[in-house]
Amino acid sequence: ELQALGATLSSLTQRVAEAEQRQAAQANEQTGIGQRLTADVRALQLDVGQLRQGQAGLRAEVSQVLGSLRAQMGTLQRALTSVLKSVEADRMSGFLDRLLHEQGDLLSYCAGQAPVPASSAGAFPSTPGS
Repeated sequence: ELQALGATLSSLTQRVAEAEQRQAAQANEQTGIGQRLTADVRALQLDVGQLRQGQAGLRAEVSQVLGSLRAQMGTLQRALTSVLKSVEADRMSGFLDRLLHEQGDLLSYCAGQAPVPASSAGAFPSTPGS
C-alpha cells in the first residue's frame, strides 16, 4: 500500500509540475500578447496623431488654395469686365462710324450731290426738294 501511495504521490507531483509548466507557458503567452497589444495601441496612437497633423496641414493647404482661387476669380472678373467694356466700346464706335457715314451720305443727298443713300431708301424722295 505504501508503494501505491508513493506511486500516486509521484504521479500527482508530476501532474502538478506539468500544470505549473502549462500555467507558466500561458502566463508567458499572455504577457507576450499584452506586450504586442500595448505596442499596437502605441502605434495606433502615433498614427492618429500623424493623421491629425496631416488633417490640419490639409486644412491649411485647402484654405490657401481657396484664397488663391478667390483672388484669381477677382482677377478674372476684372478682366471680363474690361473685355465687355471694350466690346461695348467697339460696338458703339462701329455704330457711330456708320451713323457719321450715313450723315455724310444724307448731307451729300441734301446738297444734290448724291443719290438717296441705300440705308435711307424709301424715307426720302428720289431727288431732293421734290
